[in-house]
Amino acid sequence: MRLGNSISWLLLVVFTMGLLASLLSVPVWMQNRYLGLMRERSVLERDRQELETRRLQLKLEIGRLSSMSRLVPVAYSMGLSFSNIPVKVMEIPGNGGRR
Repeated sequence: MRLGNSISWLLLVVFTMGLLASLLSVPVWMQNRYLGLMRERSVLERDRQELETRRLQLKLEIGRLSSMSRLVPVAYSMGLSFSNIPVKVMEIPGNGGRR
């Protein structure tokens, strides 16, 4: 048996074992990558929900402030203004108030 023939067989076996090891490790790598992506997705989904909640809160606040800004000029034209003592404008019967 020649020495060159033995070395080529040895290289072939080493190459085959390396290829087999890399092929067997691919599913494990893919599963780890998938789990990492799912964790990242859940974090992003939570952040999206928080941002959506904050957006809706700001939308409600804008609606409240814009309606107040429309009411203030009308109130001033009717002689109403902000004060420490509330002014009764109209008594509505049946609203649970004192008689």
